[in-house]
Amino acid sequence: MNQIFLTPEEVAELLRVSTDDVVELIEDGSLSALQIGGSWRVTQESLTGFLSNGLKAQNLKAINRVMQDPIAWANMLREFPDVANSIIDGDFKDGTFGEFLQKALATSNGVASGAITTLHSRKL
Repeated sequence: MNQIFLTPEEVAELLRVSTDDVVELIEDGSLSALQIGGSWRVTQESLTGFLSNGLKAQNLKAINRVMQDPIAWANMLREFPDVANSIIDGDFKDGTFGEFLQKALATSNGVASGAITTLHSRKL
């Protein structure tokens, strides 16, 4: 099986970044490359691995964002009314996850009833 080698310029074109950005990724170790005849070359496998790791990092960031989103938790808890009610009626110390969920449910209920209006809307 023949290796496919890409120049930093080719990688830059594929990633839609500058050649300098690709060289920086190579030099900081984020993207594996070889020097052949004094020029950097990136294997197809290396580029695939780099992209795969980047997607994993994006997925982790997205999961983290959802885990910290009180509205997402409130929406999920609405599917389990008994659990939601026990959280609403619970006595939780400041800074605990129980308090976080309680505030999420209270805020979410206020938004749903129209008592609270959102100030900003984001387009995704």
